[in-house]
Amino acid sequence: MMLIWIALCFGAAAWDAPDASAQNVAPIEQEDFAWSRTIETTTSRVIQGIEIPFEIYRESAEPALADVRVFDAAGVAVPHAIAATVVPPRADSTSISLPLFRFPTGKTPSETLLRGGGYRVGVGIDGTRATVALEPAVGDSPHPASPRAYIVDASKLDGEVVGLDLDLAPQSEDFLVPLRVEGTDDFVSYEELTAAAAVAQLADATDSIEQRRVRFRRTDSKYLRISWPANQRAPVIVGTKAVQQAPEVEIKRLRATVEGESIGTGSYRFDLGGWPPIDRIQIDLRRGRALVSAKVSVSDRAEGPWRQIHRGIIYRLGESGDLDTRNDPIELSRQRARFIRVDLASKGSDAWKQAPTLQVAWPPETLYFIDQGDGPHSLVYGKLGAPPAHFDAPELLAISKRVAGGVEPTSPTATLGSQVELRGRAALEPESGYRPQTVALWVVLLGAVGIVAFLALRLVREMRE
Repeated sequence: MMLIWIALCFGAAAWDAPDASAQNVAPIEQEDFAWSRTIETTTSRVIQGIEIPFEIYRESAEPALADVRVFDAAGVAVPHAIAATVVPPRADSTSISLPLFRFPTGKTPSETLLRGGGYRVGVGIDGTRATVALEPAVGDSPHPASPRAYIVDASKLDGEVVGLDLDLAPQSEDFLVPLRVEGTDDFVSYEELTAAAAVAQLADATDSIEQRRVRFRRTDSKYLRISWPANQRAPVIVGTKAVQQAPEVEIKRLRATVEGESIGTGSYRFDLGGWPPIDRIQIDLRRGRALVSAKVSVSDRAEGPWRQIHRGIIYRLGESGDLDTRNDPIELSRQRARFIRVDLASKGSDAWKQAPTLQVAWPPETLYFIDQGDGPHSLVYGKLGAPPAHFDAPELLAISKRVAGGVEPTSPTATLGSQVELRGRAALEPESGYRPQTVALWVVLLGAVGIVAFLALRLVREMRE
């Protein structure tokens, strides 16, 4: 009888053990996913492309969209691939020192510059030419007083300028000063290059974070004028370098705004709901004027562990009409992380009335699929534990290029309809561990134990008799 019991156990276990080969090839049905959206094509190409919106990332349950599929009208999955937008690497910038001059102490640009057209201020004018009285940027005094404006001489510079690196006199106090940069060739007419730049310093007992680079739109002006509001006290500029950089190719980026939640004093967590390939971050402090240091970290889990990806100054000088002076977006290498943590610190109160908001941006990804089978096709997504099923994008695009006579898809050719619920949130929950085979196994085992116990009791009774 013992041999029978052992045979029963092994037989039940073998029945419950999944067939590895069947498990690997068993297809996932369309109804297994949470959501579906109809694909509406606009061309008859063999390979169709869809720009993936943010909602797909948020409703997907697996990183890198592993649980995304494309089905035809008969419910048969068709090959697909996901390709990222190619972002050309940014050219290295160079810095070249330029002569720097200051307006006489206490004088404003309008009191010193001589303008043409019949409007005269100061002395010395010849037709439409203007004369400007300047002083060296740094005199004999080791602590010169701050002037009201500076002139940077870029007349001997080859090429265009995209910014200035400012060398500032040491200052113990923190500061945040808005700057205005204008370009001119004749000191008569000025072209505004930026009115939303700023220099800043935020220091504590052990460290200091500085913002010294001023960016503006590309210019080949011979002279650059730096000024700031009359009610602001600017740090003393003792030197400057022109920043030159090759033009960048404009890349389209998708954007999404995410609300934050407080997880401690000055610490906030943002749940993107998915894994978009972000490469830009902008933090909205929700204050008219603020200067803080920020540490940005990412993680795939709400509780961490966290990996720091940035540390720097975040500032905002307030809105004036259509102008909102704030720091440039934080540039990152492409990141796929669902959770972003921002730790803010300032010398003032860290008790924020509202959690900041986070705007993320990324170059769009395109899903390509083979337009086979009857239409319309459907994009389905949201399936916890779904294995990756897409082709490598270069492989699928190479097929498309051969079929299309050497022409490779360059833009989306299809759009998505509204979202339709399939299994809904149930598809995003872990599968139950109780399969019919498992239940049957326990029934067989318990039955076998009962039989053995019955036989044992019977044997004991017979031995006593």
